[in-house]
Amino acid sequence: MDGAIIMEQIKEKIFTCPHCKKQLFQKNNTHLSPQEPEYKHMIQGAYAFYDGDTVPVDLSIFVDDESTQIDQELIVGKCGFCSGEYYAVEIYIASRPVMVDSSLFPVSVDSSFVFTNLNRDKGKQELFKIEDNHLLIRYTDCSFVEEKSLEPLTINHHLVGLFPLYKTISSDIGVSYHFGGKVWEEASKIIVSIMENDSLIS
Repeated sequence: MDGAIIMEQIKEKIFTCPHCKKQLFQKNNTHLSPQEPEYKHMIQGAYAFYDGDTVPVDLSIFVDDESTQIDQELIVGKCGFCSGEYYAVEIYIASRPVMVDSSLFPVSVDSSFVFTNLNRDKGKQELFKIEDNHLLIRYTDCSFVEEKSLEPLTINHHLVGLFPLYKTISSDIGVSYHFGGKVWEEASKIIVSIMENDSLIS
């Protein structure tokens, strides 16, 4: 992402398998219901990603509180057509700390759950193409019923990929940053490059 960033507003984006080029899923400029999976294969109805792990990268210089403003993951999927594996880098960035009262939930929640589930259908959604493999979903005028703050809130959701995965990065307990070193290094670089550009996070 060198040079000036060009953000093209779009109505939908179709994601294709980086191996066989078949269409896997789409993201459009409409809200999904809380029961609807965020990413599904367009034809088969299967989840496009089956697991992921937090990308180990220090982002403390970019925000006031990493734990309540950022959630970054490398997520992995498997094509239902050719069985090739692929990955994407996903990051949610809140314009301010999201202080959700955890006592309202029967189990502990993390920022990924907050951004992907509690915020859905609460705010104006816009889609932007940054590059062919980089989608920005921007939620403005967001609100959380579980949060008392009335401060303005914008959430930027970046999805970068899909990239072919030729070597497993999974362990017995699932996808882990302890496996497939170079993939995680590339993911860290992508995330930092996003955070370094004000137009992509504000």
